[in-house]
Amino acid sequence: MRVISVDNFDNFKQIMDYWYNVRDEHKFKAIWSIYNTHKTDIPNCLDHHPLNPQARLVYKASHGNWGQDVESETTLGATWLDLYKVANDLIERSGDSHHQFIEGFRKIDDNTYSLVTGS
Repeated sequence: MRVISVDNFDNFKQIMDYWYNVRDEHKFKAIWSIYNTHKTDIPNCLDHHPLNPQARLVYKASHGNWGQDVESETTLGATWLDLYKVANDLIERSGDSHHQFIEGFRKIDDNTYSLVTGS
C-alpha cells in the first residue's frame, strides 16, 4: 500500500476531484476509486485504458448479500470514460447499493475482466 504524503496530497485531491466531476457530469452513482499517486498529471477520461476494449466486464455481487451477479451488455470500449460507464451500469443493474467504489479490474481471460468494488 502506498501512503499519500503531504507532498503529493494536493495532487491526489486534484485527481480525486477530477473523477468526482466526471461522475457528476455523467450522473453516475458509482465512485471512481482508482488512483496512481506516482503520476503528477491530471488524468483525462478520454485517454485510452490498457484493457482489451473488445472484452466484457462481469460483476460478482459480494457474497450474494449485496445484489446479483451481472455481465456487461456492451464491450468495454477504448477510453477510461467508456470503462467507467460500463462499471457504473453493472453496479446499478446488480442492485448492490453498498459497494459503490470502483477499485479495479481483474483479468479473467483475454475477453473478460471482473469488476472490483469496495465500500
